[in-house]
Amino acid sequence: MRIACLAIAAVLGTSAWGQAPRQKPTAPTQLEATVGDRVFPEYQARFGSFSSPEHCATVPNGLWVHPENEPAGECIRYYAAGALTGATREMVLFFSGDDVGRDRSLGSPANYARLTPNRMQADVEHTHRTLGMAFAWVARPGVRGSSGDQLLKTRLREMRLMNGAVSRLKEIYGVATFHAYGQSGGGAVLAALLNLRSDIGCAVLSSANLDVDQWLTEQPGDRRGGAADWYNPKTHINANTLRARIVILSDPRDKAVSFGSQRNYARALEKAGGHSVHIVAGATGPLFHSLVAEALPALRSCLKGLPLETIKVRTERADLRRLVPPETD
Repeated sequence: MRIACLAIAAVLGTSAWGQAPRQKPTAPTQLEATVGDRVFPEYQARFGSFSSPEHCATVPNGLWVHPENEPAGECIRYYAAGALTGATREMVLFFSGDDVGRDRSLGSPANYARLTPNRMQADVEHTHRTLGMAFAWVARPGVRGSSGDQLLKTRLREMRLMNGAVSRLKEIYGVATFHAYGQSGGGAVLAALLNLRSDIGCAVLSSANLDVDQWLTEQPGDRRGGAADWYNPKTHINANTLRARIVILSDPRDKAVSFGSQRNYARALEKAGGHSVHIVAGATGPLFHSLVAEALPALRSCLKGLPLETIKVRTERADLRRLVPPETD
């Protein structure tokens, strides 16, 4: 079946973004099972894709996930390296940030084109060797090999789908405990999983959208768009959340997700009795938003059992503390 799919794609023509119809569609199309050094189709990232249980079976490392109370399922793809060893049966997960903006443009076309399946797998294998632990990058709905529409990001559907994918990984690999880190929108996914699951040990949330209600009030125009199912990690903190050791990394200069909204979550977690620490860190990029380079070392420290305050001392940028906005409450 995969050979047939590739043959059809070749007939339709190619572009700099990989196999694509000559007239790129603006509606969801069947998920392409992109492999090797081929580029994930830009038009599928921007306008969405769909799959089925039968089609997902042809996608490398594709997990068919159809959560309860959802009208349709999606094919969630992951990239993994390493085997589970010892009695602890631990695996580390990574959830990346948003690739697609609200206007359906790619945030970084060059970066999306660079991260082919082979490049993602190489990155995963490198991280596995760095951690010395089984590792998986789980692609969020609509991008990097997973079907769906990324404009449904930070909505309840995305959280249910990702929770279902993690449950499938638990079954496949026999995982007892997950550890994870997530950047930006991927951090919001991880924060949701901390609420929904009781099997997460260490978690690092970097530049994450953790108080969605606050974030929405800070956006220009009507970013809610009539949606009623935004998922706000802050308002769903519960006993599951309190089981994990949680590191929150924020840059006060962040122009994508405010420091204050992240601090709101940190305060709520602290008030609930969570095992957490909020760290002022130095981000990269023009929006001072990317903290993924700081997240992995923080996670390694957590995995080694270092006290959260020690992780803070090792990670915090004291020179940026003067930029932290005052609390309003």
